[in-house]
Amino acid sequence: MSTNKQLSSFQIIKRRLNIDSPPTVHSVATILDAIVDASGSMSSMGNAPPEQILQLMNDQRKLALESGIKIYFSLTVFSDIPTLMIDKANLSDPDYEIPTFSDLRDMLEPCGLTRFYDTVIERVAAQKADSNSILKALPYSLRSLNPTINRVVYVLTDGDDNRSTMGISDLRNCLNTNKTQNGFTAVFLAANIGNAEVVGANMGFDADTSLTIGNDAHYASVGMNHATSLLRACSGGSAPPQFTQCMRTSSQAPSSYSSAAHLAAGISDSDSDGDDSDPYITPPPQPISRRAPQLRRSNRAFGLRC
Repeated sequence: MSTNKQLSSFQIIKRRLNIDSPPTVHSVATILDAIVDASGSMSSMGNAPPEQILQLMNDQRKLALESGIKIYFSLTVFSDIPTLMIDKANLSDPDYEIPTFSDLRDMLEPCGLTRFYDTVIERVAAQKADSNSILKALPYSLRSLNPTINRVVYVLTDGDDNRSTMGISDLRNCLNTNKTQNGFTAVFLAANIGNAEVVGANMGFDADTSLTIGNDAHYASVGMNHATSLLRACSGGSAPPQFTQCMRTSSQAPSSYSSAAHLAAGISDSDSDGDDSDPYITPPPQPISRRAPQLRRSNRAFGLRC
């Protein structure tokens, strides 16, 4: 009887300690892909995109060096065509030189149209291939424990796709497929498309990680700064984060403000002709001009032309 009790107790302890299971293996690396719209209309955001991408890279570098997590960062800029500006930069390497603000501003100089769907789908596929390469390069003793590679996609745009060959259903299928795989997170920031939570969810992004931002320098900067906080959690291996209501409120102008389209046209709230409609109802969005300005990349080192 005593023997049976001892064995029974041992089995309970064994199950609690999970003795027969292999040790838990945390993520061995993070691959962070920033995919940034550089179409002509992005000029309304001023220097916010290059400033915030620089902040993001410095923040991820700090996390990598303090935590020992290997973080690989890529930057893809798209307008009519996508260009891989930074390819798997190892931010864990203290000798890697992060581009300057001037470099990033040249990389993100606005021009052209918006090839959104195709670019995101292509970069997610490339990221998956990079993840498989990292796993294959691991020693068998570690690879056999089925470790995780964190994959994070960070997308910024300010308008509807008008250049891709694939459509929204293709993007939705791509993201939904990848979300079933452990360690994948997609963060979506957008201006000029309505509610990014609703539109993003229709594209395959999670509503919790989709954020509507203003299309001027201030609100774009605030929204991108909030994204940097989420991306830090993703790279650190935390549970999938979400944008808080406070973040959402601070990332876009109050609805009673003049829209950017009105301001650009020289129309302000004081130009009212006596209309007594509710001032807190946001007017329908104005059509966004997608004419490509006659600009060329000022830094020929990147080999780009509009």
